[in-house]
Amino acid sequence: MKTDEAKKTLLDAVLLSVKDRPCVVVDPERQEVRLKLHWVAFDVNAETVRRAFREYGEVKEVISDKWRDEDFEGVESTTRFVRLLLKEGVTTDRIPHQMRLGSGMALVVVPGRAPLCLRCRNTGHIRRDCRVPRCAGCRAFGHEQADCTRSYASAASRATNADHSELLMDEEEAERAAASKARAEASHAVETSERKMETPKEDTDENTVMGTPTQRRSTQIETQHKAEPVMGPTLLRTWIQLKLRE
Repeated sequence: MKTDEAKKTLLDAVLLSVKDRPCVVVDPERQEVRLKLHWVAFDVNAETVRRAFREYGEVKEVISDKWRDEDFEGVESTTRFVRLLLKEGVTTDRIPHQMRLGSGMALVVVPGRAPLCLRCRNTGHIRRDCRVPRCAGCRAFGHEQADCTRSYASAASRATNADHSELLMDEEEAERAAASKARAEASHAVETSERKMETPKEDTDENTVMGTPTQRRSTQIETQHKAEPVMGPTLLRTWIQLKLRE
């Protein structure tokens, strides 16, 4: 296209027919990406997600991920899929790796983009593979304690800011934790169901309260035997001798 007006006219057409075949017009400078959001709270709705990504493009669709495990099919998880049409001149590198949605932070995963390490905050690797040294003195990453040049600002920052990076789950850990939770809940549901099946139901009829006739006779015989004294060896011999004399 020689002019911006010609380009806009072509894009507005959306669909063209070339040699009796439909052709979709796509702007190569505007990329559509499918994002994956982790840790999204259940009270965060689709409109909140749209407003959060409005700065980077037009949100076409927001879908809640659902469990695929047996007995939990259809239950929503804390993962959302977002189909985003980027604005002109905006690349995926501008989209933050973490974003506040509602009252919490969400982890933003873009396919093909280098991941963010939640330990050292650098990109290109995840926390499990992080080899960046950490100073034992100022707790900063990138140098050892022997090379640390502490300042008043770094000391004050260490005293006021607690490090909660180890409490955050990256993409791999979030997927693994979700699968483990689903299996644990399914196992608990099965155990509860089995316990309910093993527990006898309470009947109100006479057989349940007093027992069956056979059970009552057996109980009476056992009680009678328990009440009768048991003969010892000496008493038994005396009794036999008395019987023989008779």
